[in-house]
Amino acid sequence: MTSEPSLDPVQRRVAVVPIVVAVVAVLVFAIIVTIVVTLAATRQPADSSQPPVVSATPAVPGAATTPPELSAIAPTGASTGTRCIDFTSETDALDIDSVSVTQPDGDKLLIEFLLTSEVPDGSVQLAVYAETADADRSYQFSVEVRDGEIQGATSSEFDRDKSQRMDADDAEIDGAVVRFAVPRSLVKKLDDDWSWFAFTTLDDEPVDACPGDPGSSETLRFDGGADSSDDSGRDD
Repeated sequence: MTSEPSLDPVQRRVAVVPIVVAVVAVLVFAIIVTIVVTLAATRQPADSSQPPVVSATPAVPGAATTPPELSAIAPTGASTGTRCIDFTSETDALDIDSVSVTQPDGDKLLIEFLLTSEVPDGSVQLAVYAETADADRSYQFSVEVRDGEIQGATSSEFDRDKSQRMDADDAEIDGAVVRFAVPRSLVKKLDDDWSWFAFTTLDDEPVDACPGDPGSSETLRFDGGADSSDDSGRDD
């Protein structure tokens, strides 16, 4: 009878051990579940942020949602060696309607830009790039305009990296029309066989080209001094 009391504490300890083990196991399981849930919760915002990034791409300022040519109006006439007729509604400003390049009586080269709207404010350049048939010499003849006022006219010879001012007295702005002239002494350097295209820039950024799209280098072969503007077939 004296030995029975001494067995109770041992039995109690043996009985408690499984309970403690079970409690520890439950706690460990709970901790694991908590960690898994927490990790899943922290990953979810990163995954859910992906769609807005993709969908926001078209809305970036300056990004076109549709190709420019979809809204452009096709030329109503064919370009010639002395006049290019361009697509219109390509740009909001400095959109070229047509450009004529003529040399009446073999004298000055007369250049006339017809835009779809008046010259905008800012630093504007209207220019003709000309290149000899053998591509040995190339020139740029341009008129510079700032805030609607003519600042000057320039001839640039690319193969010699040389520029010179031209007489700006022949340059004028008449609404959406800009005219200027290139001296015969400069035109002679192109010989008799050369090609050209025209373009406009605003604040040193290209805006439109004729013929072709902005950034295009499509050219027309100059075919003499006769003014072809009357028989171009373009409606006013």
